Amino acid sequence: GKVETYDDIVLLGGARTPFVKMAGSLKDVPALEMLRLAMVGALQKTGVKPQSVNQVIVGNIIANDEQKAFLARQAALAVGLSKGTIASEVNRLCGTGFEAARLAAHELVNGGDSII
Repeated sequence: GKVETYDDIVLLGGARTPFVKMAGSLKDVPALEMLRLAMVGALQKTGVKPQSVNQVIVGNIIANDEQKAFLARQAALAVGLSKGTIASEVNRLCGTGFEAARLAAHELVNGGDSII
């Protein structure tokens, strides 16, 4: 249904990549692959179908490759979201996950989307 107030918002679940030291065990894994795995995990955990997602807000602090410029878009397409899905990134260092959730809540209440 339509989200009218912040009280209407439900956090279904999510997934993230592991915490590791910079230039540590995941240094050779492209950012796109890490994000793709997290997005697949979030979709699987929540049971949300890719075609139901209206928008993607990705938290990313440091990318380890040249794919960074279009990371959110590339990952959205890689997991089967439609070409029309809005995709954006946010970086607020230690608060990146909270900022992504805050922006999603704002978009849900003010943007008319139903699943982000």
